[in-house]
Order: sequence, then structure tokens, then C-alpha cells
Amino acid sequence: MTYSLHLLQEAGQTYYVSVPPLTLKDLSGATKSLANAGAGIVELNTVRKHIDILKGGGLAQLAYPAQVII
Repeated sequence: MTYSLHLLQEAGQTYYVSVPPLTLKDLSGATKSLANAGAGIVELNTVRKHIDILKGGGLAQLAYPAQVII
């Protein structure tokens, strides 16, 4: 059986799927705190990659062994 997942988004939108036990509220709070402390986009994206299941290749890992085409 073959499954297909399509995620479509407009430019500027972001999807978040937090790593349990973190919630979307936790993720949002961490991002706001870091930004308010002067973190740049590189630092923000580094943190997001580690607390969001879909970031940093996470979607491909979840889909394995299926082939992911972007």
C-alpha cells in the first residue's frame, strides 16, 4: 500500500510539529524569547531544527524508507 502526504504552503508560512513533550506554545515562547534576546535567523533556525519534528530533514526521516521528492 502506498501513502502520500502533500504539504502546501504559501511563501512566509511555517508548519511546526513540536517534539513531545514540547507544545506549540513552548516552541513559540522559545522563538520569541530568543528573538527578543537578539538571536539572529541562523540561531533561531538551529533551535527550531532541534525542537520541530519536520525541520532539518525530520520529514524525510519520518517518511523513510519512502522516497521524498521536493
